[in-house]
Amino acid sequence: MNRKILLGALIPTVGWLLIHAIFLIEHQIELEFAFSDAALFAIPLGMAAWIGGITLRYYRPDWKRIPAILIWTATEALIIIYLYDYLAENLGQMDWRINEQLSQGNTLLFLLVYFVLNIFTLFVWIWLNNLEKEVIDKRSLETEKLAKESELEGLKLQLQPHFLFNSLNSVNALLHVNPEEASRMVLLLSDFFRSSLRKSQDTLITLNEELETVQLYLQIEEIRFSSRLLVEIKLQEYCNELKLPALILQPIIENAIKHGLYGTTEKVVIQIEAVKSMNQLILRVSNPYTREDSTISKGTGFGLKSVNRRLYLIYARNDLMKLEKNQEKFVVQLTLPQ
Repeated sequence: MNRKILLGALIPTVGWLLIHAIFLIEHQIELEFAFSDAALFAIPLGMAAWIGGITLRYYRPDWKRIPAILIWTATEALIIIYLYDYLAENLGQMDWRINEQLSQGNTLLFLLVYFVLNIFTLFVWIWLNNLEKEVIDKRSLETEKLAKESELEGLKLQLQPHFLFNSLNSVNALLHVNPEEASRMVLLLSDFFRSSLRKSQDTLITLNEELETVQLYLQIEEIRFSSRLLVEIKLQEYCNELKLPALILQPIIENAIKHGLYGTTEKVVIQIEAVKSMNQLILRVSNPYTREDSTISKGTGFGLKSVNRRLYLIYARNDLMKLEKNQEKFVVQLTLPQ
């Protein structure tokens, strides 16, 4: 940081040195004397700019203290003028000093130096404020990212126990009537949670990877509901490699099974469709629905709300999930940007 301020102070130093020397040369002053005189003035100017920049780094007053800054730069300009006069007189250079070539020499030099120092101070002030703002914004974004990741993980963890408890109840029921199916369900549960834990580490996965976990989940549900549950999966070509949030389909399908099988002993068909439209993956999960289904009419429950929340945290949009109801079906549609 200090090195950058030093490099910045070299800009007015070198600029003044060249302009000062060129002015004297045009007034018939020899090259050596012109650059010597210019150096006597430019070096104190550069030092004043550097000191002002370092001061602003550690003490940056607000805009209300502008008068104090203007007084400070005026003081620096006066010191530079008097230091220049002192050095020039002691080095015997009175006959070719720049203020001897100017009408109202010291007054004009003071105004020019005052202007240069204020411009440099303003530049450093804006630069340091922007750097500070970038650091604050970066820290804020990192904090927000950590908060989102934490909330996403929390939502995933809340979903899994709900399904696990239902499955364990089914295992308990099967132990006495069909031990083999109970054993198979336990193995499927193990595979399902192993797959879920592995894929939950990624924010986005392919549809093909998501469907692998869904298939494990459906096999467990098919054991629970026997021949009553039928699942149809229809995928449009080229959809398999499209991206979606990990473990986003399971709570939607669980909701469809729960409400599709509610209040009926007949076979129920759950449909899962995936199509690509423009630069979007559109997923539709539908289940049978009747208006007499009081559970549906009361709300969608935690599962769908958590899905909507996860979509917002990942895509920063609230319009990616739509619910549709008609006399026969309840449909959840996800529109996921690619």
